[in-house]
Amino acid sequence: MDNPQLGSRLIFVGGSPRSGTTMIQMILNNHNQISGGPEFDRIPDIVKLRDLLKETIDSGRIKEYCTHEQIDKEVSFFIERLLYPYAVKNNTFFVSEKTPWNILYFSQLITLFPKAKFIFCVRDPRSVVNSMLQVGKRYELSNQDGPAFTKNIYVAVQTLNKCNQSGFDALYQDSNKILLVQYEKILQNPEYETQKICTFLNINFYKRLLALEEGNDKTIKLADGIWGNKQNLMARPDITRMHTWKKKLSLYQQFFIYECLKNETYLQKMDYDIIPKEQLSLFKKIVYKIRIYSYTFIYRLFKRMTSYIKSNRKVKQLFSYYAE
Repeated sequence: MDNPQLGSRLIFVGGSPRSGTTMIQMILNNHNQISGGPEFDRIPDIVKLRDLLKETIDSGRIKEYCTHEQIDKEVSFFIERLLYPYAVKNNTFFVSEKTPWNILYFSQLITLFPKAKFIFCVRDPRSVVNSMLQVGKRYELSNQDGPAFTKNIYVAVQTLNKCNQSGFDALYQDSNKILLVQYEKILQNPEYETQKICTFLNINFYKRLLALEEGNDKTIKLADGIWGNKQNLMARPDITRMHTWKKKLSLYQQFFIYECLKNETYLQKMDYDIIPKEQLSLFKKIVYKIRIYSYTFIYRLFKRMTSYIKSNRKVKQLFSYYAE
């Protein structure tokens, strides 16, 4: 590959962690024109470097060296040269990259790759948060320290919301390049929804795309049992997965999610009714709200304090002195 191809062979899949990106990647990988491997992980970091370089140009420090256009050309070329060999190795035209955090950079990736395709995965917030917390429990059982969003419901909800907001911002920016895929719709009508994906990508639909158990495990070869095991990840879309959160989330946790997200308009557009169905007394609502606001206030205060300590050299030295 001697010249940038503007992403004409790239498919980016993104969404909140636990939103169904792996299932979509498994479906794509079953197509004979697509190589959908495990998460590349570092596309967001490369895009962040691109943004920093452009900020430095704007500050005037490196404007003698390069322009915004040069940065975009080189970064897009770099990403293509990293990903395209995987498609060549597997004798396919497209390569699909499905790191969930891609969603935070869809807007920049659309600018870098005007010919690429983007799939934005969305799932019921209760299912996403429940799945995150279950991952946290598996980390704990294995005596490992998982990401903050798997251990703390407030961080889980904020992570989910940040990803969704970024996805919808990009969707409003250029709806022709992004396909919104709802996890629940895939489970309810997998063939119809997969046909929509194929139409969007301009490829043929085959029923075997949904036979995940008959495909290869390249997408999930690094599955460690904490984020999912191979048997479950390679199972066909199953409607029984839709409401597993009902058995796991307490009423308080459901109310917590509702209170944090009740004003998010995108949930209404997606028809996600996250109001707890169990009737709560006025007293219980008040108690829950006090718990939620107290919890979030203390958590935010703690984060600000730790951030201040990390950023203040004298305070860090003081803490280091007493730690010794």
